[in-house]
Amino acid sequence: MFTAGLRERGLAEVPIEGVQPRAMERLVEFAYTAAVAVGERCVLPLLHGALMYQVSKQEEFLSLSHCQDTIFAHFYQFLPILPIPPGVQAGGVPVPVALLGYNFWVVFDPIFTNSDISPQVSKQEEFLSLSHCQYTIFGLFFEPIFTNFDLFSPFPQVSKQEEFLSLSHCQYTIFGLFFDPIFTNSDISPQGSKQEEFLSLSHCQYTIFGLFFDPIFTNSDISPQGSKQEEFLSLSHCQLAALLSRDELNVRGECEVFQACLAWVQQDRAARAPFLPALLRAVRCHALPPRFLRAQLRRRHLGRDALRYLAQVFRELSLHRPSGDRPPGRTPGVRQLIYAAGGYLGRSVGTLEALEPEGGRWVRLAEMEAPRSGLGGCVVGGLFYAVGGRNNSAEGNTDSAAVDCYNPVSGRWAPCAPMSVPRNRIGVGVIDGLIYAVGGSHGGTHLRSVERYEPERDAWAPVAPMGTRRIGLGVAVLHRLLYAVGGFDGSARLRSAERYHPERDSWQPIPPMAAVRSGAGVCALGNCLYAMGGYDGTQQLSSAERFRPDTDTWSFVAPMGHRRSALGATAFRGRIYVLGGYDGHSFLDSVECYDPEADAWTEVAPMPSGRSGLGVAVTMEPCHPQETPPEDEEPPPGGPC
Repeated sequence: MFTAGLRERGLAEVPIEGVQPRAMERLVEFAYTAAVAVGERCVLPLLHGALMYQVSKQEEFLSLSHCQDTIFAHFYQFLPILPIPPGVQAGGVPVPVALLGYNFWVVFDPIFTNSDISPQVSKQEEFLSLSHCQYTIFGLFFEPIFTNFDLFSPFPQVSKQEEFLSLSHCQYTIFGLFFDPIFTNSDISPQGSKQEEFLSLSHCQYTIFGLFFDPIFTNSDISPQGSKQEEFLSLSHCQLAALLSRDELNVRGECEVFQACLAWVQQDRAARAPFLPALLRAVRCHALPPRFLRAQLRRRHLGRDALRYLAQVFRELSLHRPSGDRPPGRTPGVRQLIYAAGGYLGRSVGTLEALEPEGGRWVRLAEMEAPRSGLGGCVVGGLFYAVGGRNNSAEGNTDSAAVDCYNPVSGRWAPCAPMSVPRNRIGVGVIDGLIYAVGGSHGGTHLRSVERYEPERDAWAPVAPMGTRRIGLGVAVLHRLLYAVGGFDGSARLRSAERYHPERDSWQPIPPMAAVRSGAGVCALGNCLYAMGGYDGTQQLSSAERFRPDTDTWSFVAPMGHRRSALGATAFRGRIYVLGGYDGHSFLDSVECYDPEADAWTEVAPMPSGRSGLGVAVTMEPCHPQETPPEDEEPPPGGPC
């Protein structure tokens, strides 16, 4: 149309007729990404549009990856197929299809046969090397997986636990582990004999992903049961200990590993119970929430030695001791990025972006529903939460009680239960999977109240208030204690700090900082707490100081390269990153990285645009990044949030 001299070549606007708008959108998306999501209800309009615009050329099919071929294999399964004429050979099979009044041939790559339209993935390496985007192409992202047609046959067989358990979070989604379905217009879940192919995974593999006690396939009767449990339950205690000890296990929580261990013991309690105390040392029990441990301590059948060990772990967690010689947390092979949400650039913005520190690359993600600055950012269970803040716009300023949750796998925001009161310039922290919203302001009221959010119940509850009213405070969690540092009480900027004990539901003061700091960046790293930058009432600060809980002392560390207040701060792989902020004259796009061993700061990739008052946290790599955002226009005049 545009290259062969047709009339449309010279038109500024070309009307698209005869194709459903959604189908055309997917075809354009396919042209740029070589990926398309296919559901049963959209396959006919999509294939009709593909024919009209000649997307189904043989060379295009043959250049697709195995996963991309699968898309067109799904087309093939959905459609009425004419008999293949005698003499046609498999391997580059031309398939005649009658559709919408057309008779045409679709030529499949030789990986398909005329009787088995599915990718033959004989090598685990080939299957496991697929990118998460390629997985997404053929719809392996969601809880219900394919219903009204049979899924691939045979399903890739992963015989080694080690290889399966090292999959990335996006690869997990093959089994519908994480979030919302992609194909919202079709009813899809494995049926009939195809359940057996899903169940070819060992029970251990299901258990590690939480399928043991919370089956994912709610629209079908699939659950890890019957003969497929036997593979996991027949492991020797040495094999199980080796598996559970692996740092790179990809698990949503250590509770899943603990439950898998108990299931193995339960299979033959008389013979296996003596191994439980040793096996529990392969589980990262210090990563279990105390409330979970408390429930296990009531299970007397675990045995005296196992209960004694769990009681010791519970005691150490309750005493908030440093990690010391405990095993480190899991370090699965899932890329983590630094997320930055919202902020202020002459007005509140709704931007969500993520930084890949190693490559110095920023990606644009789905924007928040409403612009917000002065918000808090945190992560629970891999999900990014944006908490509170203010919508500061030309129409007026509105403090927010809203809480929104971003899912890196689905690429979507979802609203959560709001806080009991709006909180601007809030501080947030996470203890045992619970989100604490601390201080902030509502209108002219400076708050000392604190509330706690439980994601599983989607509910907020009040906890003990701070001793001091604080807005623009820094909040961080160290050894399961919540620290509130600096801020502004309505009359003066503060150097004071306090910490919250969740078991006691009470706050206690700690020694004050050396410098007054409001709007400082605060985070925990190792066994120390760091406070960086801020505003002391006369100027923005570049200084940084470190608090050691074992000695209850603050000491200065190397200053940042830029003065900044209302900055974002987070710890990432043994270093501290500070993002944006306001230097007294302009909104910074600068990002600096602190190495505690060298006691030095270095500049890293700047943000696409400067801003202050942003929410920052670290979580898994998104599966649906957008293009790098264009540079923002000059912001309207205005001061920092």
